[in-house]
Amino acid sequence: MFNAKAFSPFFLGFFCLGFQIIIIREFSSVFWGNEFHFGIILGFWLFWEGLGALLAEKVNLDEKHIYKIYLLLIFLFLISLYFIRWNRFLLHTLPGEIQPFLWVLFVSALSSSLVSLLLGVLFVMNVKLMDGKLGFTYILESIGSAVGSLFVYFAVVPNMSNWMGIAVISIIGIFALLLIFRPNLIWNLISIFLIFSLLFFGFLADAYSIKRYWSPLKLILSKDSKFGKISVVEEKGEISVYENSMLSFSSHEREGAEESIHIPFLTAKSLKEVLIIGGGFGGILWEASKYKNTKIEYLEFDPEIIGVTKTIDTFKRYFEEKRISFHIGDPRGFLRKERKRWDCIVMSLPEPINAQINRLYTREFYELIKNKLKEDGIFSFKVSSSGEYINRDLQRVLSIHYLTLKKVFPHVNYLPGDRCIFLASEKPFEIKYESILEKKEKIGIETLFINERYLRMRMSPIRYAMIESAIKTESRVNSDFNPSLYLFHLNYLSGYHGKFEKKIYDLLTSAPRFWIVDFPLIGFLFLLLIHFIKKRTSFYMLPVFGIGLTTLSIEILFVISYQILFGYFYGRIALLFFFFMMGLAMGSLYTKIFLRPLPKLLSIFQFLMLSLSFASFIIFQSKISFLSSGFFHTLIFLLLFLYGAVSGSIFIIANELFIKKKEKRFGLGWAVDLGGSTIGAISISTVLLPVLGFVPILKLFLLLNLAIFLFILGRGNQNNP
Repeated sequence: MFNAKAFSPFFLGFFCLGFQIIIIREFSSVFWGNEFHFGIILGFWLFWEGLGALLAEKVNLDEKHIYKIYLLLIFLFLISLYFIRWNRFLLHTLPGEIQPFLWVLFVSALSSSLVSLLLGVLFVMNVKLMDGKLGFTYILESIGSAVGSLFVYFAVVPNMSNWMGIAVISIIGIFALLLIFRPNLIWNLISIFLIFSLLFFGFLADAYSIKRYWSPLKLILSKDSKFGKISVVEEKGEISVYENSMLSFSSHEREGAEESIHIPFLTAKSLKEVLIIGGGFGGILWEASKYKNTKIEYLEFDPEIIGVTKTIDTFKRYFEEKRISFHIGDPRGFLRKERKRWDCIVMSLPEPINAQINRLYTREFYELIKNKLKEDGIFSFKVSSSGEYINRDLQRVLSIHYLTLKKVFPHVNYLPGDRCIFLASEKPFEIKYESILEKKEKIGIETLFINERYLRMRMSPIRYAMIESAIKTESRVNSDFNPSLYLFHLNYLSGYHGKFEKKIYDLLTSAPRFWIVDFPLIGFLFLLLIHFIKKRTSFYMLPVFGIGLTTLSIEILFVISYQILFGYFYGRIALLFFFFMMGLAMGSLYTKIFLRPLPKLLSIFQFLMLSLSFASFIIFQSKISFLSSGFFHTLIFLLLFLYGAVSGSIFIIANELFIKKKEKRFGLGWAVDLGGSTIGAISISTVLLPVLGFVPILKLFLLLNLAIFLFILGRGNQNNP
């Protein structure tokens, strides 16, 4: 007779991936959409889950408690979401203010701790519920995870907020678990109370908590898009639009709008057609519309921003100007497809503090820009600087900006000040205040800030001397898969967050690579190898540790590469997770049903993992035109599926071989897998990716999997039964 309790591992996976995706999206919306935080929160999540599995081995929990632990899991996850959204009140920071990195680590660790501990405990309890069948429990949990990620992608992301999504996922799970475990009357009543609490949480508390987060500012509107969470707030009549808590633009930015438009426009030799990328509703489009003989095209890459601004009276005037053509799409994709060229391209975007923005300040993106400019066209953008004193960290940031432009454009000039305006072209050009003022008067442009006194101050010899000194401090270039500007910009901001955090970033940006990457890695792998050589019964846990370390790291790299190349991981993260988990489920299921657990078979699957690592290493050295293609878009999902399938097979084979030696250690294999995942997730996000870039990391994992393969090959014969 079919045992309904077999569905319990399935719903464990359903909860696990559903909760995991929601917490990552919520974290992204609060902490400036920083993709590297994705690895940190995931690393702590997996660490606590592995620890929970080990603890469950020590504590003999009766299976009758499993339903109660599921309900406790749901309740604690709600507490975690409250903590993430309201964490700024503990630190006494303002809404939208960037948080210290160490505080991000603390919030990541604490918000994931209790939830993930219970997930680890529940995995071991589910193995016992399945009469010790670790393989089938793992398979059912993987299938549940795949279904959970698919449900989030198709049901939650397009239609619900994060909190509404978690309420729906939890209510579905509670109804299913009621049917599976059939608890007594008291726990039925507790379940009903929790269901009503979830409805309140998802539909009422969500709206209140968002307003509370933005206090003392007045929240006008909040909604999710595939790029992040959009929030529109008002303060003293000024309307500001934030995306993932990072300011996109404000309604009263006249000085910034004037300098962004009139400096490049009045420097350009021709001004028939111009393209403006981002930030247009902060006054930039209004200033551009003063040029009556110029055709203006505006590109906004989040369609929800267009929809939001159309509903707000302050921004409606922009849509009434007939000479402005609006485009919606990713700037990189738009420029690749567009055949026309412009006289001037102005980019008005936030600082590059995450991969989504950094990808628009790279050498590869500037190549796209150059190909879309007319022969004497000008490209311009502005970044934070200082008109009085430029410290060493800011010097390095400005230097990377300048050198990255110089790698693409033969001629690069700049206008110093509190905001440094960079201008670049293939043809020689000069920024002279006399010619700017003469052209401005000839066209008849009225401005409040752009005048002779303002330009003389901005172009003072002292300020130019400071900038010229600053741009000579670095030799690095910002590229798609080596985001040095991202790291150095965070290093600059860390100066505002205390001496300890500043020392960490100084170490990452200044210390030789050998001491911060190579030496710790060699030492760690050496100690790990010695451990597995000494403990012969633990031999089979080495490949389990290897798949955890490799697959989670690769998953993070692929997710961030998806953000870099296509720009909207916030909306696609659930689908990316689905393909990996589906591969995991199918690989483990096939292996469990059709293959015998033999050491030789383990070496074959480890060779397949080595082959995937080699393929990834080669692929990511391809030309950017290939990496940005629709084919590579599909290939990312296929590679995630294959990594999942191979790691699922290795997990089943290695654990069954290990259990023959060590009976009833159901939590150890799961904990070792998650331990490797934890190390991979945190090291990739905090050190390896910012310092090394993509290709060197992929090379490291290629060498790691080669070492594990050779180790298995050498030891396999000794352990072959």
